[in-house]
Amino acid sequence: VHASVSHTAGGKPAEPAVAVPLPVPGLASRRVLVMDFIPGTPLNKMAAVLEERGIKPGSPESELAGRRILAQLTEAFGRMMLGAGFIHGDPHPGNIFLMEGARVALIDCGQVKQISTDFRLKLAQAVLSVDEWQQTGGSPELVQRAKESMAEFGVT
Repeated sequence: VHASVSHTAGGKPAEPAVAVPLPVPGLASRRVLVMDFIPGTPLNKMAAVLEERGIKPGSPESELAGRRILAQLTEAFGRMMLGAGFIHGDPHPGNIFLMEGARVALIDCGQVKQISTDFRLKLAQAVLSVDEWQQTGGSPELVQRAKESMAEFGVT
């Protein structure tokens, strides 16, 4: 996962989109894996932390924080899905941390999935169809293409 978020979708090295802990050398075995410590607050506890800091839900500050978090996660998952194809398989709010400086971290990379190139291409086409829908307001032809695209994922 670390390598996936540290490269562009085209495979070029880049600043990691999010922090990901790495194994501590010499402290891994078949039964135990010690990872870097990630200081931060789980996303599912952020509302309380923001309230403690006097930031109310829906305020401009909380909206900005939400956009920053979403931008980092979008970049990270975009790189994972459309680049190497290795994705974090358990991205629930307890595994997404917010670190100092509004930096996002993904922890607990024990569930990882590799998606095939064919699947990544289908996913990219689906994303492009959604973008086209947003740009144009849709059309009957676009609805049909979207249905066909979703059927390839098993969605009917």
